[in-house]
Amino acid sequence: ARPSPADLLALAEMGEMVSAVPALTLSGALSAQGAGGDCLAALGAALLRRAPGEAADDAGAQMWEPRVGAFQSMAVTVVNAATSGLEALCGSGGGRFAATTAAAAGMAAAAALVRASADAPAAPKRMAMAATVGVLLPAIAEFLEVSARMPSTKGVHANAVAVTACVGFLHAAVAAAGPADIDAEALRRAASALCSS
Repeated sequence: ARPSPADLLALAEMGEMVSAVPALTLSGALSAQGAGGDCLAALGAALLRRAPGEAADDAGAQMWEPRVGAFQSMAVTVVNAATSGLEALCGSGGGRFAATTAAAAGMAAAAALVRASADAPAAPKRMAMAATVGVLLPAIAEFLEVSARMPSTKGVHANAVAVTACVGFLHAAVAAAGPADIDAEALRRAASALCSS
């Protein structure tokens, strides 16, 4: 099955929002914990929702490609912001406030997308989770492990805002993703680092 003309038209009309909402959320113009997150969740859910008459299983996966591609575009934007911020916080350079802001906003936005994909049919959900949880969970584990080893002036307590955002994302991932979507080793590492800090 191929996407219907109506489906492609709806996607085209949504296209501007798919690029604008993540950018506005990451810039702080929309709160990742408020309006920005709500808009991302609504967009994500709309892109992954099964319309009447569409195949519910993997046999119809081809039908989902344009919409999943738009979802993945949003995911790449927010996940890249989160991972870049986390990587900067693991380093010894300056700009920690900007890195913290990017990491926290990116993770909150990514958590909104994860929640949006929780009830999606199997094929698009698997692709959506790969673009969010699959990429961000190992980065969070690495950040938490590095932070736990840092002196208190630069470690977990100094990175409280980012750590809180990590916990929020982990909560969303565990609640929404299936066992196949979760990197169990990365989750174990993240939990261990939190417990040891």
